Amino acid sequence: MTLLDQEIAHITRAVRSSDWRNAGASILPAGYWRQRLYRLLDSGHVTKAQLCAIDALLLELDTWEVQRHEQREHSPGDT
Repeated sequence: MTLLDQEIAHITRAVRSSDWRNAGASILPAGYWRQRLYRLLDSGHVTKAQLCAIDALLLELDTWEVQRHEQREHSPGDT
């Protein structure tokens, strides 16, 4: 496993951890993880499989942020 693979695996675990999703907000926000993924893409040494994994994580972060935004808009007491 390459260093890049290890980094992708670490970010995957962090993004998919139940504590991160259930807490409503992470100690490290989605933007932090997105920046780390973009840095991996900028390395220029990404295989097709790694690119697919990074892309999937970026889409997962996008989905999570949209869901969080919608929850905030529809939360009780916010009229």
